[in-house]
Amino acid sequence: MTVVTLDAFDTLIALEPPVPRLVAALEGVGHPHSPGVVASALMGEIAFYRQHHLRGSDPGALAELRRDAAAVLGEGLDDPPPLDLLTEILIAALRFRLFDDTAAALDLLAARGVRLAVVSNWDCSIPEVLTGLGIGRRFEVIVSSAEVGLAKPAVEPFLAALGRMGIRPSEEVVHCGDQISADGDGARAAGLTPVIIDRDGGLAEQASVAGYPRVRRLTELADTL
Repeated sequence: MTVVTLDAFDTLIALEPPVPRLVAALEGVGHPHSPGVVASALMGEIAFYRQHHLRGSDPGALAELRRDAAAVLGEGLDDPPPLDLLTEILIAALRFRLFDDTAAALDLLAARGVRLAVVSNWDCSIPEVLTGLGIGRRFEVIVSSAEVGLAKPAVEPFLAALGRMGIRPSEEVVHCGDQISADGDGARAAGLTPVIIDRDGGLAEQASVAGYPRVRRLTELADTL
């Protein structure tokens, strides 16, 4: 039976534009800021989160991480609201959606009897996010880098997922993601076969140099197995 592991962000799901929600929410609590200022402050928050997301290994630690990330957001605002309120506003503004090919791709893989897992550079909330979008139960296991303590391209997140599924690393196991290093190099180092999802076509040269198969839509993944 074929096994496929999947990245989450920019593979299965995308972030809805958060700046309009942040602008509206800040104005709603009496702290108006221009979209440009909010966008710049949010870039700093995103950079902080990416650097420190491994801290979010359990709900308590994640709450602290989110508060610290909100503090970074506040540093970029001229007149931020109180930190507790800003944290609530930030969390509420970060909403995700499925790509339009995600559900169909999972249906195709399931129809072929493929066992599915998620291996994602994310905090411990990723199972909740995927469940909220209606696809959490599609996967036997969902592994976040935060719970493992290492982020892809380290092999440990891949091996953790396979271990929970009772599977040994093998080239017959396919991993699909959107990052050449994290998903391509990481999967290959773990003994898996990488496939790069490249919706906008910008990774063609890098994938070719690395020797990784590439698909433009997730529904094409089943045909590569």
